Amino acid sequence: LNGHFRNTEQTVHILYDYTMNKLEKTDSIYNPSQADSVLKDVRIMSFGAASNLEASAAVYLRLNPDIFSPTTGFFLTPDTKGFFRDTKLTDLNAYDPTDISHVGWYYLPKASRKPMWMMPYYNKNIGVSMISYVIPIYHDDTFMGIIGMDLDLDQLEAMINDSNLPANGYAYLSDQDGNMIYDTIDRSQDSDWMTYSQALTNGMTLSVTSPVDEINPSSPELFRDIILAVLAVMIDTVGLAALLAVRLNNTLSATLSESQQSQQLAYEAANKANSAKSEFLSRMSHD
Repeated sequence: LNGHFRNTEQTVHILYDYTMNKLEKTDSIYNPSQADSVLKDVRIMSFGAASNLEASAAVYLRLNPDIFSPTTGFFLTPDTKGFFRDTKLTDLNAYDPTDISHVGWYYLPKASRKPMWMMPYYNKNIGVSMISYVIPIYHDDTFMGIIGMDLDLDQLEAMINDSNLPANGYAYLSDQDGNMIYDTIDRSQDSDWMTYSQALTNGMTLSVTSPVDEINPSSPELFRDIILAVLAVMIDTVGLAALLAVRLNNTLSATLSESQQSQQLAYEAANKANSAKSEFLSRMSHD
């Protein structure tokens, strides 16, 4: 889950930097034709970025309706085959800024003036439960709009379902306020439970709960597992020691063999030298 959140953040920041670079090179972003040119380039890049991210539900750039028309920008969503296509833009002036389900993804980042993760919500515009990472766009301290990406909450939940939980364990997500977002709880069981919780990078919390007897086995079982583990370590250690002994013995044997051969060669060379000396002295005496 954290990997998906980090990838989403990195992707949106790359799109944001690309957008800002385009704005800096534009003579007048307030010129409709130049604004359209920027949108066209960012849209092409966004299409490729969203297509490579699993669980991506939408990628978008919307411009300030106080400067441009209330439907200026793009909003890409995947079709049934996962191919991202343009979706009809929401009229930002048609909803109250406090309407989270329709325009929260625009007005909350605008108010925060910084990149932010939105807590899970149901987007009534496209009928998908999602979480969003959005960056507000300011140019010369003027609010120009927002750029962001949505993740499909159903797909994130599927990842939790596919995780390797204990036989009777379950997992659940909660928001920053502790409200449960999603769970796989089977409440029909009567048992003592143990829970482990991990804060996620987007502000949510993932908790995993399991019966205590599945996490802490009974003493005989625990003792058996420890004995088996110790035996396994001993067997591995003995095997490693034997292997090292064989290799060392082979090395020493090779070294001794080489030493014996060297001594034999030296002995033969000394005998030849003595014979040659004796023969030389005998000839000298005779002469």
